[in-house]
Amino acid sequence: MTDYPQSTPDPQGSPEPQGSPGPQAAPQPEVAPQPQEQLPPQPAPAQGYGAPAPDQGYVQQGYVQQGPSQLSPADERTWSIAAHLSPFLASLIGLPFLGPLVIYLVFRDRGPFVRHHAAQALNFQIIVAIGLLISIPLMFVIVGFFTAAVIGVAAIVFQIVAAVEANNGKWYRYPLTPDWVK
Repeated sequence: MTDYPQSTPDPQGSPEPQGSPGPQAAPQPEVAPQPQEQLPPQPAPAQGYGAPAPDQGYVQQGYVQQGPSQLSPADERTWSIAAHLSPFLASLIGLPFLGPLVIYLVFRDRGPFVRHHAAQALNFQIIVAIGLLISIPLMFVIVGFFTAAVIGVAAIVFQIVAAVEANNGKWYRYPLTPDWVK
């Protein structure tokens, strides 16, 4: 087995063999190595299915979800118009309040304008439904046909007026409609 001389680092960085002191070798003070800071092991980045993307608002300590992003004024007007006109489409399945309800639930935190108009449209559809339910028993005495027709025509007119006002950026309120949904 071969014995190799041990070397210590020189301040200039050149190793000098200890076994053969020469004329240029001066005794060096022994320097204790400084301990390096121990960093905690870093977890490997998550990869594959279910790994959060860096821009989704997640932090390592816990789950943090960012709130919904705000709509632009043009998008708020568009969804406000849709809240007032969606009962026409939703009435095809017999649930005219369903359109404003879905828009209210999805967009209520994305802008005050769309929240106001979706809530107004939903409140109005609840009032229309109550009026039509009252008209059904009144149909046995013929008055219900008249009240149902008046409620239907008034609903169409008020919904179109509300959609136009929402398109103009105005905060429209239906007449004779309480604020049950805010």
